[in-house]
Amino acid sequence: MLTNLELRDLIAEVGRGTGPGQPKLYGTTMRFLQVMGLESLDRLPTPRIDRETDASTPSSGRAATKNA
Repeated sequence: MLTNLELRDLIAEVGRGTGPGQPKLYGTTMRFLQVMGLESLDRLPTPRIDRETDASTPSSGRAATKNA
């Protein structure tokens, strides 16, 4: 899945995590914004945080973003 998004220039690697295995960190590109019809990431809706979900999990917030 991530490879397909990278090949379509919708995401790009923006760094490495400091945890075990130093996982890759991805961010969206300007092409992502164009394809989604957005002027900036500020146009995205605010994520709804489920009280039963830990707010520190990656799925509950926005990832790092780099405009390429």
